[in-house]
Amino acid sequence: MSTWQEFVAELTRCDVLSSSRRLALEEWGEDIPPTVLFGKLGKALADHVEELDPETRAHIFQVIEGGLARNNAALKAFVATGLLEALYLRASGDPGHWNQVRDYLGPLSIAYLVRWGKLHQ
Repeated sequence: MSTWQEFVAELTRCDVLSSSRRLALEEWGEDIPPTVLFGKLGKALADHVEELDPETRAHIFQVIEGGLARNNAALKAFVATGLLEALYLRASGDPGHWNQVRDYLGPLSIAYLVRWGKLHQ
């Protein structure tokens, strides 16, 4: 996974995120700004994370961590400022829901949200 397009392809192997991607493309077209696409994926993940089977959920959050671990500044930025920020903003409206989502995040994701100033260790 060396490009953001490959990242999205891997992430959208999950039906919920695939549907979100499809709807985003219908709304914006193929020229959708990557940060907008990643934001829509983050919101969809927040909305449907509990519906995912444990294996799929683990895979998605591993893919997210992998995106942050890559030596690709653009991918890291899209994952952080698009997906993670949208995931946090959507899920944090309900503290109980956010606590469940937070349990799935890896250390790089948590570290980003702490640096962003929205999450306290």
